[in-house]
This record gives sequence, C-alpha cells and structure tokens, in this order.
Amino acid sequence: MFFFALVGRRRGNYWCLPKGRVEENETEVDAAKREVWEETGLTDVKLGEKIGTICYEFYRKSTDTHFQKFVHFYLMTALTERLHVGTEFDRAMWFPARDALNMVSHNKEKEIVVKALKMLGIRKSRG
Repeated sequence: MFFFALVGRRRGNYWCLPKGRVEENETEVDAAKREVWEETGLTDVKLGEKIGTICYEFYRKSTDTHFQKFVHFYLMTALTERLHVGTEFDRAMWFPARDALNMVSHNKEKEIVVKALKMLGIRKSRG
C-alpha cells in the first residue's frame, strides 16, 4: 500500500503536498528533497520519477508584488515513517494514496496526485 505525506494547517482544514521553489544554485531534485525535509522532517528518502511541474501565480498585497513560482514534484520513497512538521505548517500526516486525492486542497496539486497514482498503478476511487 502506498501513502502520501501531506502538510497542512488546522485553520481552514488545508492540506497540500510538500513543495517550494528552487533556490539559487540548487537543482530541481535538490529543491524537492530540501522542501520535503523542511516541511515533513523526512531526511532519508529515495528519489523516484518526476511527476510533473506546476506554476503558481499569486499577488502579495503587502508588498504590491506579483509572483510566479514553478514547483517540481517527484515520487519519493521515505525510508523512515516519522514525520516532524516544519515551521510553515502546523501538521504533517501520512494518508493512503487514494485518500490523498480528496485531502489536497488545490486543484493543480490534485492533478499531480492523479498523475502519481497512475505512475504507481493505482486506480482512483470513485467519489
């Protein structure tokens, strides 16, 4: 059985995949591993295939700034089960793969979960 590590906030019952932007002098792979570590505490992961890339566009009113952020997602196998929530979120939890699709809050991330399920040979549950 496959599980997805999701991070979230209690306020608004928000759940998402661990993610973040690629920093200067960092590869996509390094960024993906770093973000997983920062947000879930998982340090011992085995990298798998790339799932895909999504682009977030948002506006920060406080600085009157528009942002465009590209996020690259990879399948990863955690070699440990213990999650430790980072500073951006207030919870981190394992969900069975099919349940993760219903838990993730953003549609673009739901598309990534659907792709991951297909890559893992898991059929979406009806609902």
